[in-house]
Amino acid sequence: MIRKPAVLVIAFSISAILAASAVINEPYGRNISGTVTDKGGEPLKGAIVQLKNLTSLQVLSYITQTDGKYRFSGLHTETDYELRVLYKGNLSGAKRVGRLDSRKNKNVDLCIHVPVS
Repeated sequence: MIRKPAVLVIAFSISAILAASAVINEPYGRNISGTVTDKGGEPLKGAIVQLKNLTSLQVLSYITQTDGKYRFSGLHTETDYELRVLYKGNLSGAKRVGRLDSRKNKNVDLCIHVPVS
């Protein structure tokens, strides 16, 4: 016969495993962030970072502040994304963040050529 404390320990262990599994498999737990700079390494204020979901083709945008930083949170882990920067009419090349990259917090620094006017 199993005693009550043993049953409680087993029940607690199972619930802890299920809770950990839910956190690990969180589908909307990816964050992508970074800094936008020019070719000289200076952060760009007012750059528009575009994040394109390659499944739905939805595009999210973020306008950088003085430090050139951007951040997208709560992204789906099983989706491929593409990042681009638009700054003063210039568009950067694309950088891809794939679903096979299992990191929850991905840093992607972006650089764009800004012609001298």
